[in-house]
This record gives sequence, structure tokens and C-alpha cells, in this order.
Amino acid sequence: MTSYLRAEKYFKLNKYNSEQYFGSQCSTRLYQNFEMAIYDITASQLQFMSHKNYIGVVKNGCSLLETLNKNWQRQSLNIQLKNKSQQWFEFIETLNTDTNFVVWSSENEITGEVILDENLSYEIHERLSKKRIFSIQVTHTFNAEKLKALPTHAVLIIRNNIFYDGPVLVISTDKYKASSLIGEYQNLSAELNLHNYLQSAKQVKAVNADNVKNSYFSKFANPCFRLNDRIVLLFDEINASAIKEDLQLPDQYYFCTSEIPFWVLDLFKNWWEDAENENLLRGLMVISHDAINKDPAILDKINDSALKIRRLGQLDVL
Repeated sequence: MTSYLRAEKYFKLNKYNSEQYFGSQCSTRLYQNFEMAIYDITASQLQFMSHKNYIGVVKNGCSLLETLNKNWQRQSLNIQLKNKSQQWFEFIETLNTDTNFVVWSSENEITGEVILDENLSYEIHERLSKKRIFSIQVTHTFNAEKLKALPTHAVLIIRNNIFYDGPVLVISTDKYKASSLIGEYQNLSAELNLHNYLQSAKQVKAVNADNVKNSYFSKFANPCFRLNDRIVLLFDEINASAIKEDLQLPDQYYFCTSEIPFWVLDLFKNWWEDAENENLLRGLMVISHDAINKDPAILDKINDSALKIRRLGQLDVL
């Protein structure tokens, strides 16, 4: 297939998906994975509005923004980083008038903790739109009703959770006019079908994380809003990867931060404030909703394994 035909096919695919499922409300694009989506959306926009060489970056919650930030530095862009102590609306007021876009995440990609709720996220989109700054939000969910009044410069990159590297949906208004740089070079197969994407999203069964023993979220004094597609556990004085090894738990459904090399974990501090805590990185285990649905008793097995490992650690060596 020639380059022109591929570009035409990708354009028609996105146009059909937009009209078929969202009408005139918004425009959509499909990508094979999250990395390709966020790279193409930001790179396309930087090329399309190259006269605006200021960008805003809020790294909290998304590891890929840390990686992309280094690439943007090499491009000699003027990067405006939001400080941890800075309020969101205060940060927006400090942005240069030549700011091209602000990219940010509303959830922590590992724990699923909601950093910015739906109402606050919408307010951020509105305030940035009033300044004619594109507001690129990385999120795991979207409210179809809210799309009817999506602020003019809002762009939603709806990513998958850490256990699923499938198609990613991007939603924007017609104000986002940057042509895709790499979208047409994807495998334009049945995977990039919006109907299949929406159906698979509906099949994600929520898991009940209330009253779960060793829950990561029990450490919060006040209730913490979180995504319901995973269970997050935190074990004191135990390496969570030891439990995973003991039960032979597959990577497909279970994730432990302690399995990651320490020089990589050190970079987590740049986008996840709690990663300063060594006990957290050692004892954290994230479990996919698929694992719970497949084996409802797995949490009991994990807790039994934790008790066994704790007892072994307390044995006296003669």
C-alpha cells in the first residue's frame, strides 16, 4: 500500500469512527498503544503550531511524561513544569502566552489513585481553553455525557491499565487540527476498530476493593478515590515479589514494583511523590481485575503466602 493510500485509509477510519459513535460532538483517533498515541499527539501539535515553543508539563501520575520530557529538552523547547507545592489554577496563570499545550494525567498509572476528579479535570480544560492552550489529559476513563460540552482545546488520551497494551482512543474537538505524523504507519487491522475497543472497555468488571486485607489505600486517613479495575496491596516488611514467586503468579495479572531495577525505581520519584518511600516500593503489589475474576480466592492465597514468608523471616538461625 502506498503512503498516500495508507494516510487516506487512516483518515477515513478515524472519520467513520467519529461520526458513527460520537456524531458531530468530537473527533477521534485510534492508536495501537499508549506510547504511540501520546507521542503522535504532542509531536504533531508541536509541528503544526511551531511558533508556540512553550509547553506545560505536569508529570505527576504518568511515567511516560518523564521520558518525553527529556526528548522535549533536546528539542530546545521552553518547558514549564508544575511544582509539587503549586496549585493547579496558580500554575495555569503563570503559563506563557505562547504556550502550545499542557500535558497531564488525572490518575496514577500504577495504583489507580484518582489525582484529579472529573469536575476538577473539566475545570482545568476550561481554563486552559480560555487561554487557547491545548489541554492534553491522560486518563483511563471518559464520561460520554461530558463529551457534549467538551472544552474547545481539550484532548483526552484514554489509556489502558498497566496490564493491557491494546488500542488507545484519543478524543478531541475540531480545534485540534494537527495531522497525524505516524498514525498511518500503524497496522491498520481489525484491532483499530472503535466498536471492538468500546466493547472490550465494557467488559472490564469492577472489583470490590473495600475491606481488602493489606490494602494500599487503608493507609489514607480519608477515603481515596481510585479506579476499580485493580486491587492494590501493600505488605509491611515483606518483599511483594517474594509472594509472587512463591505462588508463581504470572506477569499478565500481577505487578510488583520491587521487580524493577533500583536505578529505574529512582526515576519514579520524578512523577510519583510516594516513591520516596522504600517500604512502599518493596511491598507494593498490583492485581488485575482479570486475576480476581479468574480466581476469587486469590487474595486469601496471597495473604497466606505473606504470613508464611513473614514466619520464615522470623526463624532464628542457630
